[in-house]
Amino acid sequence: MREFDKKFIGKTLRDLRRNAGLTQSQLAEKAGLSEKHISKIEQGANLPALDNFLKMADVLQMNIPEFGVIPDNQDCLRSEILRLISTSNDCELKLYRDLILTVKQNLDDIKK
Repeated sequence: MREFDKKFIGKTLRDLRRNAGLTQSQLAEKAGLSEKHISKIEQGANLPALDNFLKMADVLQMNIPEFGVIPDNQDCLRSEILRLISTSNDCELKLYRDLILTVKQNLDDIKK
């Protein structure tokens, strides 16, 4: 796995943990993992095993499809958007949705 992928996964999990109002220690305890392991994942030094990833996802009440895709070099824009979404509150998400719908409608009108 590329280093960028580890960093992306670590940063995304860290952002989700912080948004949930949890410390690394609290997440580790609830997921049955060590705080050191959580720290290494968030730093991008380690990747979580699938079972550990699923435990953290459960604690963070994260739907796996919402986590996003692991970015490709060709998919940096998509991953940046997913990262913004994953760290946004409900109000910001509604604003993003409205902006995207408006822009998409305008583009569709131009195409006609």
